[in-house]
Amino acid sequence: MKGERVEDTYEPAVDVKLAPTRLHGELAALLPKDALVKDSVKYGGWDAATAGLSGESPEDALIPTVSATYRSMGYTVTSDTDNNSSAMKQEYPQSARFFLVKAPEAAAAQPIADGIRDNLLAKGFSEISELELALGYQKTQPVKRYSRVDPGAEVDDVYVAYVKVVNDIVLFALESEAAPKAPGPGGTQISRVESSGLGTRLGGQLTVLASHRLLNP
Repeated sequence: MKGERVEDTYEPAVDVKLAPTRLHGELAALLPKDALVKDSVKYGGWDAATAGLSGESPEDALIPTVSATYRSMGYTVTSDTDNNSSAMKQEYPQSARFFLVKAPEAAAAQPIADGIRDNLLAKGFSEISELELALGYQKTQPVKRYSRVDPGAEVDDVYVAYVKVVNDIVLFALESEAAPKAPGPGGTQISRVESSGLGTRLGGQLTVLASHRLLNP
């Protein structure tokens, strides 16, 4: 993922003809191509208990699901923008597991999203501010976000989850980064969860790209 905005171009990441079922192929067509980890795309069903792929074969899946892993260099923080000679730059590589879940009908999609939320909260995540998905002039839709930061002595493990329902499809991205401490003014730690723009968040970009694809076929 590059840049500070979502690119308009969208290329499928895989050959959908190789998907095990038609529905899996439709989901796989929504996967963005940039930053995809080679051979990471997996097909199966949805396991509500773990909020991940089930062990059943794709052909037998009652709730077809596709997942893929993405990696990006993330973003760079410069500690002193006024003095280049003393500035320190730190890059924050990010990875994300992206799930696309096909509910049996539109009414069943929100309960799946609610189950993802409950699973995240049980694992220590907290709900944070929503992303606003822009669809045109004065038209926006929310993308739910949840985060967890596991602080370390020198490195924080930062997790951000994104959940969006579009008709009968649930989009779920779980993003992670191992971020060295980055003190800001007065020694306070820079918030990599709330303060960073969409252009720096891999999981957010994946969710927005796939959402736009669904909403603008």
